[in-house]
Amino acid sequence: MQLSNNTLVVVLAAALFAILWTTSKLRSLSQESNVSNLLSLGRMAVVRPVSPHDVESLMRSFDIWDDKKFPPCNPISRGNSNDLILSFSRTTDETRALTAQVVEAFNRTSGWGHCFSNLFIIDCKLSHGDDKYDESVQESDYMWVNGPNTQFRRTFQAIKDAGYETFYYMEADSYPMKKGWLDLLLEEMHQKKPFGILGSKYKGSAWSAFVDRMPVALVEHINGNAIYNVSDKLLHMMLEELEYEQEGPYNAVAYDYRLSQMYFEASKNVSSVFPFPKLLERNRNKQRLVPKTSKFQDWWKKLGYDGFFCQSHVIGNFGLNGYFESIGSTTIVHGKQYNPMRRFQKGSSTNPKNGDEQQRGRQLRKKCPKYHPNCISKRSRRVKLPPKDKKAVKTPVKKAKKAKTNTVLV
Repeated sequence: MQLSNNTLVVVLAAALFAILWTTSKLRSLSQESNVSNLLSLGRMAVVRPVSPHDVESLMRSFDIWDDKKFPPCNPISRGNSNDLILSFSRTTDETRALTAQVVEAFNRTSGWGHCFSNLFIIDCKLSHGDDKYDESVQESDYMWVNGPNTQFRRTFQAIKDAGYETFYYMEADSYPMKKGWLDLLLEEMHQKKPFGILGSKYKGSAWSAFVDRMPVALVEHINGNAIYNVSDKLLHMMLEELEYEQEGPYNAVAYDYRLSQMYFEASKNVSSVFPFPKLLERNRNKQRLVPKTSKFQDWWKKLGYDGFFCQSHVIGNFGLNGYFESIGSTTIVHGKQYNPMRRFQKGSSTNPKNGDEQQRGRQLRKKCPKYHPNCISKRSRRVKLPPKDKKAVKTPVKKAKKAKTNTVLV
C-alpha cells in the first residue's frame, strides 16, 4: 500500500511530535546527546538522588568511579543503552556546584562518562517545608520523612514518563567495591527478570538478638537503594497507593518499608505494624489507619508473581554499621558510615572481626529508645517492641490530590 505525500507528511509529523514531547521530560547535560533513543525498549538509568544535606557526600561518591578505582564499566564495554540521571529534591539552582562537577567528570575523555549515553537531571521542585527529613520529630509529625518519600515518587514518575524500563536508585552512601559494577548489575538484572524490585535486605548482624520479634515486612524489606522495574504493573499500583497516602499517617513510613508492607499484606496475608503508635494517639480524632489487606490481595491475584521482591547478590545493604563482617563478594555496598576510600589508604582494613559489628549491635540496642524501621539502621536508640496483637483502628483517610511530577529543563 502506498501513502500519498500529504499522508506521509502527517505521519512523520505525528511521530516527531511524540518523540519531542517525551524527551522534553528530561534534558541532556552531555556535549553529545542521543535523546531519540529514550523510547528504545529496555532502556536503563542509574539515578543519583540529591538533597541539600547530602550534596557534598554525593560529590565525593563520584570520586570512587575513577578508572583507577572502581569504574562503572569495563574499558571494552560502552553504556550506549544506559543513562545517568541526577534527581534533585528541590532545584538545580541550589546545587550548581554539584551539577558542574558531575558534568565535567561525565565529559572527561579518560573518565567514567563513556559508560553512559547521556546525563540528565530531574528537578522534583519540593519546597523547603516539604523537603523534610527529621528523625527527631518522627513520633509527632507525619511529615518527618516527606522529603525522601516525595522525591522517590516524583523521580519514579519522571522515569516512567521518559520511557525507561528499569532504573537503579543509588543514593550517595552506596559505594562500588569492584570494577565494572554496572556491567555486573546489568548481568544480574538479565538473569533474575522478571522482578518488580531487585535489591538487598539488611545483611548486618545488629538485629540478630531480637530479629524474631520484629515484623517480617521490616526484616525482609528491600532497602530503597534498589533496581525498580518501571514496566511492572503491580509496582505501578503500589506507587499510586504511595501517592494516595501522602497526606495520611502512612506518609510517616519510609517508602521502601511501606512497599514491603504492601507486598507482605498482598502475598503473605501479613498485617502491617504501624511503627509510630504515638502519632495515632496524638491525632486520635484526626488520622486513623484503614486496613488495606483485601485491596492489596486483589492486586496480587491479578498481577502478582514469584520473584516480584527479588534479593540481589550484587547490591548489599549494611545499614548504619561502622564495620562489616560479611561484605564478601558484594559488588555495591550501601552503608551510612562505610568509607570505601580506606581501601586506598595504607594500614587500613574494611573487614574487622565479626565481634566488632556484634558489639556495635549491642551498643545500638542500649541506646535506641523507640522501635521503628530506622531505629537500627539509621539512628542510635533503644529498642522497644510493640505489642503483637494490637488491632488497627478503622476510619477513612482523605484522598490526597495527585501531585504532578516536575522535571526541569536546564
